Amino acid sequence: MLNLLFYISLLILGLLAILRLGKQEEYISNQEQEFLQIQNEMNILAKRKQLLNIQLENIKQNRFEETYSKDIGLFIIQTQNSNQENNKISILSAKNTPLNNDRIA
Repeated sequence: MLNLLFYISLLILGLLAILRLGKQEEYISNQEQEFLQIQNEMNILAKRKQLLNIQLENIKQNRFEETYSKDIGLFIIQTQNSNQENNKISILSAKNTPLNNDRIA
């Protein structure tokens, strides 16, 4: 009789241990899912940062390639920044262009 109670208690302890391990595995899988979700969000943010850096470089490049015109009466002085080192300056006839001050052509 005592042996039977001993085996039943061992069986109950074994079942409780199995249930506890099952809950721990579920808890670990939830942590893994959170980690994967955070990792995915970080990858998305890194891609967005790369795209924003590319856009910023494009904006900087376009700023140097703009053409500015200044009407000074008889002539219009036009400046074009093709890059930071080489600026192109040309004098245009006032007849060919509108008479606006500081106009971006």
